[in-house]
Amino acid sequence: MRALVIAAILLALCRCAFCAGAEEKEPMKWYSADIRARLDLACRYLEGMLDRDRDLEPFFSIHRDPDTKTAFARHAVSIGIPHVTGRALEALFQTEMLTGEKMPAEAEKAYTKYLYSCMENEDFMPYFIDTDDSDKPKVECHNLREALFGLTRLVQNRNDAHARALADGMLLTLEKMNGESGMFSYEKIKAMGREGVFLGISDTMQTTTSGRLVGALAAYYRVTKNPLALKLAAGYAKGVMGHSFTDDGRLTDDASNHIHSITSSLSGILDYAYMAGDEKTADKVLKVYKNGLREFMSSYGWVKEQAWLETDQGESNQVGDVIQILLLAAENRDPAYYADAEKFMRSALLPQQVIDNSFVKENSAPENDSEKDMHKRILGGFGFATPRAHLQQEWSAINTIDITEGAVQAICEFARHIITRDDLGIRVNLLFDWENEYARAESALPAKGRLKIIPKVGDALLVRIPENIKPGSFKIYGPEGERKWTPVKNYALAECKKGEEISVYFTPLMTEKGEFIYHKHYGVRCYGEQCVWVSGEGGVYPLFGEFEPEE
Repeated sequence: MRALVIAAILLALCRCAFCAGAEEKEPMKWYSADIRARLDLACRYLEGMLDRDRDLEPFFSIHRDPDTKTAFARHAVSIGIPHVTGRALEALFQTEMLTGEKMPAEAEKAYTKYLYSCMENEDFMPYFIDTDDSDKPKVECHNLREALFGLTRLVQNRNDAHARALADGMLLTLEKMNGESGMFSYEKIKAMGREGVFLGISDTMQTTTSGRLVGALAAYYRVTKNPLALKLAAGYAKGVMGHSFTDDGRLTDDASNHIHSITSSLSGILDYAYMAGDEKTADKVLKVYKNGLREFMSSYGWVKEQAWLETDQGESNQVGDVIQILLLAAENRDPAYYADAEKFMRSALLPQQVIDNSFVKENSAPENDSEKDMHKRILGGFGFATPRAHLQQEWSAINTIDITEGAVQAICEFARHIITRDDLGIRVNLLFDWENEYARAESALPAKGRLKIIPKVGDALLVRIPENIKPGSFKIYGPEGERKWTPVKNYALAECKKGEEISVYFTPLMTEKGEFIYHKHYGVRCYGEQCVWVSGEGGVYPLFGEFEPEE
């Protein structure tokens, strides 16, 4: 009997040891391109940013105390509830649609409740309570885009009639605000009795308000076919492209100083332009990308937060916007744009996610939920990275909900483009791990230039030939050995059969160059399409860590 008891105890200990080992995962590397793991971490961040001391009201941002090195969360007013709730639903629903995994009920209920709370008014607009002005209700029109995105996904994914009514009401209010040009009119708003209530309005500078709305309006039109959404999008797109950018794609004063407003306007307007068959507008958007935006970007995809200010603080939001511009251009204009989309995702957006919390200490005596578990709750979020570090200063915000939401949206859109199919065959556009109804791809990048592809349908296979590789090193192998392929623009076209294993080999090159990133000189080292090092000093918690390519 004693022997049986001892054996049982030993077996239990072995099981505990096994379970503990199973739970221990290798820390995520800074260059990890595991899309699903990245999304899971970001969604956990969004789900964890609910204040349990304030009825699950969403926090806005997490900061680090420069003295204690502990972290704490903050709420926001004008860009708090009206800004982050709809955008959180957009991000969580996008992830749900992509992965098939339903978001936690608590997060969905909380974000939906607070979105409804700011929209349930006679204007159907996202109001906030201005605590600096006798608690008067006001609308910051910068938040309109975020609210409409959230309502759109509630309609699309939950068939939510209340969200549909709120969104349709919002569109009717927007129509009342517009002048003959199709843009917001200060005189119209004044005639509505909303002067001093609807904020951020100008007759010409509308990149930060109506321009940002175009992408959300296009999304709402796709889901509901409400013709007013398309009408409004057309007027805002025409007005902003006319006032904010020159014919050769330069920024005017009306473009504003807020780069995310510029990039979110451009990505939304490009989406609308392709949907409406407006090639002229699409051409101008791409001119702005090539001529106006590049002044504020690095070669590997980092983008400044504010134009024309001598600062090296960036923002993940606009990196995501630029990637979405590239995806739209690749799909509708030239697949060559996928090369920069991959480079920017690998080198700028993914490294900006907080996956290591060693630079933050746990608060041993938290006063409330804003200080509890912040050491863990910062993980997965995105924020204001410099060209080489996560934080510009010790006191910089570590991350925010809205920026994380923008990053998630971009990652989801990116994933939908990894493997596609058209008249020529199955296309592997982006060299990441992914699986859909067309094929499964397993990538060894960035450490090694190898990709395994297993087609799920019988068709030709097109694999994008990556940039910055050794000439002549790109080869395709089937079960029989090396397989011939034909160049089709920047793709390799080869025959394949359903279920067979196709292996793609190439040799990435390690290159280094100097570049000016908005008036500052940096050295930039890349291995293939992956930036692995950026020179310079300053900043907290470097973006780029150790990297050793595999032979």
